[in-house]
Amino acid sequence: KELAEELSFFEFVKKGNYIRVKGMASFDTYDKEIRIGNIVGMKEIDNFKVGRRDNAPKKRVELHAHTQMSDMDAGVD
Repeated sequence: KELAEELSFFEFVKKGNYIRVKGMASFDTYDKEIRIGNIVGMKEIDNFKVGRRDNAPKKRVELHAHTQMSDMDAGVD
């Protein structure tokens, strides 16, 4: 039975699929990475990597800058 569950997992998770996983995230001290264990749910979702599109009839430019007073890294005097 355990092998059948493992096969269905790998049939479900394939290259190109987008999957939402629900489980417990923890830091693996051996690999120094965050792992998701104790998975309680998975479902296939739509592609969320949709690029931005500017469909406005009148285009605009938005400027963004940081000064030395910013909390972010600054390169402007």
